[in-house]
Amino acid sequence: MSSAFPASKYSRYKRATAFFLDWLLRARGRGCHTGQRVQLQQLSGLVEEIAAQPSRLSPHLLCQLPKALAACQCAITLRDHVAAYFGEDADEGHQHFLGLLRRWLDALKAVEVEQQEAPLESQRTTFESYYDVLQLDEDFSPDEERGFGAAGVPRRAKADRKKLLEEAFAEDLRLELVCYFLELEELVDGVFDVYDQVKKQKRTLVEATVVAKVAMDTVSSLTAQLQLKYPAL
Repeated sequence: MSSAFPASKYSRYKRATAFFLDWLLRARGRGCHTGQRVQLQQLSGLVEEIAAQPSRLSPHLLCQLPKALAACQCAITLRDHVAAYFGEDADEGHQHFLGLLRRWLDALKAVEVEQQEAPLESQRTTFESYYDVLQLDEDFSPDEERGFGAAGVPRRAKADRKKLLEEAFAEDLRLELVCYFLELEELVDGVFDVYDQVKKQKRTLVEATVVAKVAMDTVSSLTAQLQLKYPAL
């Protein structure tokens, strides 16, 4: 196990994964799967349909395909980095989801190649690196109602998105716990530092009290979010 958990990489992994799954859900909404409950495994059939018949995608979805593929590649790479923290203890769920992402990426790359000569090509964005997709969407967060979950989208679609993300990250309990305790450690360090500054007469006791109150509120919020994701805790 490495000495430092790559918390920033895990956060970026979640963002990239959510971005890619959003794209798949929007593609799913145009086909025969509309109205059916969605699960990760079922998306494999959707990807196969897209690979066999790219015309099922709207022009807008086709334009976003390179970005979706970049997000998928980014998710694969970052998840590998994060899983390396646990070494040989990486579980089967991790390998299963990675396998799904890799198969989907390979299948959709073939669609991208087929579209390279299409008139839409001049309208599409290309990416030098799969990290570019994150740089272009720094405000995208899997916990925010953006994009597919924005206002005006049917409640059922939002529920499907939420369920799909929960399934995608269901195997990540250990990663979530490590991030949780790292954030707690940062908060404790912050409170300690401000009280140390009070002792050195660089801060007032009132300021330290405010910092401590904010820290406690943050801990309560983080704990509630974690328990919401994992009720068994």
